[in-house]
Amino acid sequence: MESIQYIPCTDSYSANGTSLKGYIENITTNQLIEMFGDPLGGTTDGKCSVDWVIETQTITEDGDTDYGIFTLYDWKGSRPSDNDTPWTVNVGGNKLQDLWNAQTAFGLFENTDIRYSADKACMAQGVYHQMETA
Repeated sequence: MESIQYIPCTDSYSANGTSLKGYIENITTNQLIEMFGDPLGGTTDGKCSVDWVIETQTITEDGDTDYGIFTLYDWKGSRPSDNDTPWTVNVGGNKLQDLWNAQTAFGLFENTDIRYSADKACMAQGVYHQMETA
C-alpha cells in the first residue's frame, strides 16, 4: 500500500521550473491554511498573491521512495478577498504525478478525520498518510 508525506517549503525557490498541471475547485483559503499552514507571500510581479509550495515523499508498494513538489496558487486575482469563499486553486508541478499528489491531499482532507489532528497544517505534521483512504 502506498503512503505519502507532505512537507511545506518556507520559500518559493524550490518550486522554480514548475508549471500549471491542473486545478482543484471549490476550496477556500481557510481550508488551504488548515491543510498546509500559512501561505507564502506570492510573486513580486503581482500575478500571484498567495502560494503554497509542498514537497512530497511517496513510499511505493515496492518500498521505493518517489519525490515530488506541487504549488497551490491564485493567478491574477482569482482568489476572493473573503477567506471562506470557495475558489479554484491552480496546481503547479514538474509532472502530472504532482497534480495527483495534490488531489490526494484534498481527498484525505475531505474523506478522513485528518482535519481534526491540528488547527493548522494538518496535512503537514511529519507523518505518512495511507493513499488508499483518499
